[in-house]
Amino acid sequence: MEAMSTQRVVAVAAVTAMTMVSIGGYCIYSLIQDKLEQHHKSVLKSIQPKKRTVRPKLVILVRHGESEGNCDHTLYRTKPDNQIGLTEKGIEQSVAAGKRIKKIVGDRKVTFIISPFDRTFQTFQNIMKAGFNAKQYSFDPRIREQEFGNLQDSDHGLLREQQKTVGRFYYRFPTGESGADVYDRAHQFWESLMRMKSTNDDEPAEVVIIVTHGLTMRLLLMQLFHWTPHTFHTVWNADNCNLYCLSKCDKAQSGYVFDHNHGDYLKSSSLMEVTFVNGEKKQLCLQEYLSIPAPREENIESICQMLHEQHPSDVIDPQQIKSIISISPSSQRFQRMAEFTKQVPIEAEISRQTSAHDTNW
Repeated sequence: MEAMSTQRVVAVAAVTAMTMVSIGGYCIYSLIQDKLEQHHKSVLKSIQPKKRTVRPKLVILVRHGESEGNCDHTLYRTKPDNQIGLTEKGIEQSVAAGKRIKKIVGDRKVTFIISPFDRTFQTFQNIMKAGFNAKQYSFDPRIREQEFGNLQDSDHGLLREQQKTVGRFYYRFPTGESGADVYDRAHQFWESLMRMKSTNDDEPAEVVIIVTHGLTMRLLLMQLFHWTPHTFHTVWNADNCNLYCLSKCDKAQSGYVFDHNHGDYLKSSSLMEVTFVNGEKKQLCLQEYLSIPAPREENIESICQMLHEQHPSDVIDPQQIKSIISISPSSQRFQRMAEFTKQVPIEAEISRQTSAHDTNW
């Protein structure tokens, strides 16, 4: 009996030992496999190009050349907006814009991003005649024109009057978009542009040229420089084939600054009713509204001083200004309306905004 018991103990011990050896061998095998996998991943990582985010050194915003719709607003009733093309004048403007851009960028590599509308693509085609070192071009529907809706049975003049009352940023066309809608997709587009990836072997173009529409250009700038809707309404719409050059600047809060030496100057103005302490009222147009330090709507002292400098015969002493109220846009072209009221002492109030010089149709 004792012999049999001893044999069982030996057998159990042998099985246990074999099991431990097996488990130990498996653990060693697993450890070796893990080490090989880590080494394999390390080798792959070392040979794969590293990707990094690179912001363009220069961004150029270009409005399309003169379109058929710019000359005939009734055309929107019979022809889809995206199919409206350039006029002969628009073609000439596009060719001239190409030569101008070529002088700015030289032989640097460029990437074109284009609104998928016919007039913007035709503008791009004519710009390319100047000869560019273009890495690629692509269409992006996020920078297309504002959707005006179905205008077949609409009263164009009535819609425009409604838009002036509500303001270009907030007014939504029936079955179409508001400026705020376009702002959202313009902001999304810009964010993706700033997240462009590059590799060591494939550096992205340092210049990005965006061929788009007037309103879209203003809204791209609005989201970049954090304008309020109030400030947006003071900014003039770009003329056909105007260029806005944005140079990369790490010190700037937005990451970019205007390059007015090469691009067109961004104009802004606000029509105001000025009331003096003696009760006299005058309507004056304040130019260079964007030059007012932010927050512009609250910087009334700067506004009073600028009115004095621009209208010295009307505002002899800025201290005699009692209140400033923006008023409805007059029939004069290029005027912008910015609504705020300022009493002495300083108080600010922003109300509705409208625009009197929008030529995107």
